[in-house]
Amino acid sequence: RYLWPLLSPCAPLPTPEAEARRFVTSYDRAYGGRHPLFHEGSYAHAAREAAASYRFLLVYLHAPHHEDTPRFCREVLADDTVLDVANRSFVTWGASVHSRDGYAQALTLGVTCFPALVVLMHRSERERLLVGVVQGRQQPGPVAEWLRAAVAASVQHMARARAEAQRHEQAAQLREEQNREFDEAEARDRSRLAALEAERAAAREEEERARRDAAEAEEAQRRREGELEAKRGRVGDEPAEGAGVASIRMQLPRGLGKVERRFQSTQSVGVVRDYVEVAMADRGVSLESFSLCTNYPKRTLGDEARTLEEEGLVPRAMLYVQDHDA
Repeated sequence: RYLWPLLSPCAPLPTPEAEARRFVTSYDRAYGGRHPLFHEGSYAHAAREAAASYRFLLVYLHAPHHEDTPRFCREVLADDTVLDVANRSFVTWGASVHSRDGYAQALTLGVTCFPALVVLMHRSERERLLVGVVQGRQQPGPVAEWLRAAVAASVQHMARARAEAQRHEQAAQLREEQNREFDEAEARDRSRLAALEAERAAAREEEERARRDAAEAEEAQRRREGELEAKRGRVGDEPAEGAGVASIRMQLPRGLGKVERRFQSTQSVGVVRDYVEVAMADRGVSLESFSLCTNYPKRTLGDEARTLEEEGLVPRAMLYVQDHDA
């Protein structure tokens, strides 16, 4: 008669939690609410709670159709002493042997006579120690004494289990702390290595930039020297005084004084500009942007292609070199 709920092909199987709640509801309806505080979850949940709280697990296997069950529920489980011991020292879990969870525990624990109380000590959900069993017709006083004796006989086991659990917890905390410290040290090392690599990369980039700038400066210097040599070649040798020669005095910028030089009257204003750049470079000064101006009348020689004769600079002239960057 205990197997038919398990083998019925029609109804869906309830969960262990639903069976536990159904058991408490049906028990209260049949015998009232005076009973140990039944855990309203599966056996596994009750075992975990007992192990976590270092209490014993009291299992009540209920046989609703057994002739001894009503008296056991109304007299034994409702007894003040039994209630006090059960609620103080135990996590109590009850189930009908008609339920899957209750039937499975009855088989596992080897209970053959009902109703039955089983005292278990759980070190974990699966690791348990059978402390004692009472089955069949019982009196409240002996059951209360049996519960107290079961607790007293196993208290050392429970203390060792608690100490072992505390050692495990302390070891786990130590490992966690060590792992955290290791992770933090590793993170610091990674951060230092990243910072060092960033510094090295920045140094390499700076070296590369300096090398590139130096190469560009060297190339610019070679280009500038080449341009100056080309301009020196266009200026040519200074002609002797005579017809067709213009003698030009030039006031240099930046306090470099005056220079005087003769040119062919057919040479262009651009040649005079080339001469000014060469003369400034010979004095160690780079002149990038400038213009040539006359004072009387005041004008700027803007057309480099015009000859000195066309600009009216023959036979003599005074020019002012205006530095646009000054």
